[in-house]
Amino acid sequence: MLKIGMVVLLYASLIAAFLANQELLFTWLAQGGIENLPWMIGTAIVTAAIPFFPFGLIAAIIGAQYGPIWGSLINVISSTIAAALTFWAVRRLLQNGGRSFIAKSKRMDRFMLFFERNAFMAVFMARLIPFVPAQAVNAASAISQMPIGSFVLATLIGKIPVMFVFAFMGDQIFSSLSNVLITGCIYLLFLFMVYICFRWRKHAS
Repeated sequence: MLKIGMVVLLYASLIAAFLANQELLFTWLAQGGIENLPWMIGTAIVTAAIPFFPFGLIAAIIGAQYGPIWGSLINVISSTIAAALTFWAVRRLLQNGGRSFIAKSKRMDRFMLFFERNAFMAVFMARLIPFVPAQAVNAASAISQMPIGSFVLATLIGKIPVMFVFAFMGDQIFSSLSNVLITGCIYLLFLFMVYICFRWRKHAS
């Protein structure tokens, strides 16, 4: 219980520190440069691990500073590391309690059973959609029996498209707003096609 309290306190401290220094943080992020790259990656990992934090904003700033290719790489690596660390923490501290809580509800228990049977695809699909809360996916995966290797691989692959979109939008936001809008529309179409394929596969099986 003490370990859980320490984790909650750490998260609360990170959120409070960000809120108190957000203007300074965004100014510093906007400077970019190779010399700031390690700190940029560290900041991206921390912010990606904060629940409900709009990481897409940080990803766009990184894209604006380092371009769509390097920006995408930084975003994917940082967010995947953050997801893996969260997965590890939840599994170590909350898995047993989480499973006991879920077992009390037949509906949640059935959902977890379905999730475990389709764990890789579920995580992969969730990573493609920027509106799905990343920490909820991390927690559900950690409480389940999903191997951490499968979780990291599904996260890594699933984050590539959306992190490229964020980085590209950040790179283009000040030079071509039309490119930003077109990219957003193309990605929405891509998500629709993925959904259609998923529904077809589910119906076929």
